[in-house]
Amino acid sequence: MGKAALILSIIAAGLSLIASAILGSTVGPMEAASGYYFSDLPSWYTGIAVGLFSVQGLCAVLGLTGLVMGIVATATRRGRTQGILAIAIAAFAPVISFALFVILSFALA
Repeated sequence: MGKAALILSIIAAGLSLIASAILGSTVGPMEAASGYYFSDLPSWYTGIAVGLFSVQGLCAVLGLTGLVMGIVATATRRGRTQGILAIAIAAFAPVISFALFVILSFALA
């Protein structure tokens, strides 16, 4: 159970970081060129942004699943080390992902 939790947490963290990097590196220049409101952006970019936000929602669900499975694995001693790693990754990944998004969106604006 600990291995499954770790795999889910790693997948969620990886996808979330990739989506944040893509969105963060493109949203700043697009807002500078088109306007500061989401509705002012071109429709093709709005579709991409909504898709990447949807990926973030999927990553949130995967991360929460990995977190719960990691807690259960740690408590029941079925893959305790992997469960602890899954808890740590699932807890820190959203913070790192959001920080990456903010840093890239302001740095490239």
